[in-house]
Amino acid sequence: MARHLFALLAFLLALAAPGVASAHAYLERSSPAGNTIVETAPRRIQVWFTERPELRFTEVIIYTSDGRQVPHGPLSVAPDDPRSVLFDVDPTSHGTYTVAWKTVSADDGHATAGAFAYAVGLDQPAPTAASIFVPAGQASDVGRPSPLAVLGRWLGYAGAALVGGGPFFLVFVLWPAVRRKPDGKPAPSLCSEPALSLPKGRAGRLKCPASGSHSLTGQRASAIVAAG
Repeated sequence: MARHLFALLAFLLALAAPGVASAHAYLERSSPAGNTIVETAPRRIQVWFTERPELRFTEVIIYTSDGRQVPHGPLSVAPDDPRSVLFDVDPTSHGTYTVAWKTVSADDGHATAGAFAYAVGLDQPAPTAASIFVPAGQASDVGRPSPLAVLGRWLGYAGAALVGGGPFFLVFVLWPAVRRKPDGKPAPSLCSEPALSLPKGRAGRLKCPASGSHSLTGQRASAIVAAG
């Protein structure tokens, strides 16, 4: 039975492995790209992450160099890439803008945060530490798992284990255990009994399979009863 339990444990660990082995949702690239100068103000900003972001736990704020927020449209997942989020932006004047973002990975439930900056207007200098604005504590939650996301992720693992591991446990662990006698020996089949008890006044004999197997599982043992 130990080998069956070991196999079941390995199966359950395999289900949980993707969540353990995956990385966090870090910023991979953006449009416009960080630390660049664009000629005209973008009307849409798109960001790509290293993992799929949970849209409901994703937040983006655009700041001017003096800390004012720039209005933008709702976030949406790119139709051709589940790892990308995009949103429309109201027209802006020349200057330096910082895009501060927070998200939670849909793969491992960890929160990440960061920011990148771009400048609008060819007469503008490239973004520097002095010209960008990042709110205090923007990256304070990096690496911390979101409780709701983690709970939902592990409930999914538990459901998968129940669906995939339940039949495995019944067939390879529970059923062999039920068929064993208290002393650990397999329960005898009808063919191993010395005699078959038949109604009084009748004699009979039990005809077992010719293969010599003592198990009746998957086979039929026919009793030929002769009238007494």
